[in-house]
Amino acid sequence: MKTPLIALAVVSAFVAGQLSASRSTHSVMPTLVNTGYAQFEEENKGFETFEISNDTIKQIRTANEGLQTAMESLRIEGKYEPATKSLNSFIVLSGGGNPLAQLEAGQGVDPETYAALYAGDAIPEVADFIAFDAEGRLTYKNQLVRIMPITDLKTAYANRKKLLTARLKAD
Repeated sequence: MKTPLIALAVVSAFVAGQLSASRSTHSVMPTLVNTGYAQFEEENKGFETFEISNDTIKQIRTANEGLQTAMESLRIEGKYEPATKSLNSFIVLSGGGNPLAQLEAGQGVDPETYAALYAGDAIPEVADFIAFDAEGRLTYKNQLVRIMPITDLKTAYANRKKLLTARLKAD
């Protein structure tokens, strides 16, 4: 079960532009440091690792380019207002979202926004208000940051399915 989670972390790092590749195969692993932030290292220091081929890296980069283009389209349409610096594939693939407004309203945010905020990837206007309470929980303007309710998550995944399977309108 560890390998799929590591794979998700690596893909997220590639999409976020936080991981690059220069060899024919690459060993990558997440490690947690005292601050709780995930960091990626290329060397095996006793943790589970796996190889990523150049073909897979190229596919990830192509997917990232497509997500970037879709993100810009959503931004132009006013449907992408992130609270983080990195591309948010969850919001893009769900057809848009506004985690910034959700934070301001004290509502839950999507899982990718939550993870990025926890990892220190907030946009400057949000980063100034991110902290951890006495129990080590993530806060924004002294309010606990939570992942959105399950009903909203289900709606986002239903939207994603519709977007990926729906017939396109004629231009």
